[in-house]
Amino acid sequence: MPEAQILMTLPGLGAVTCATFLSEVGDVSRFGSAAKLAAYAGLAPRVRQSGTTVHSVTKPRGGNRRLKRVLVLSASKSILFCDESRAYYERKSPKCAATDRRSPPWREGG
Repeated sequence: MPEAQILMTLPGLGAVTCATFLSEVGDVSRFGSAAKLAAYAGLAPRVRQSGTTVHSVTKPRGGNRRLKRVLVLSASKSILFCDESRAYYERKSPKCAATDRRSPPWREGG
């Protein structure tokens, strides 16, 4: 399967996570954008609004749980073992920026 071979080149994805991703998503081209795939997985924030007023931006409770789990797991593994992913995480994470640490917060002893 060519999709699996492409996915296996990404840091944090192994054979099991690739198989789970492909079984849950099916044909990736059915999603028009990465944002639509993130919404399907339940990773995109939901905005509640009425007219021009935004009431809140919340974490979605729905989505495909297996797909969400695979994506979160692969992201955490990528941060641990890939220098580029770790650097991106440190730039984007306010916790890492405030304390200037090299490892993700779950690696700290405490």
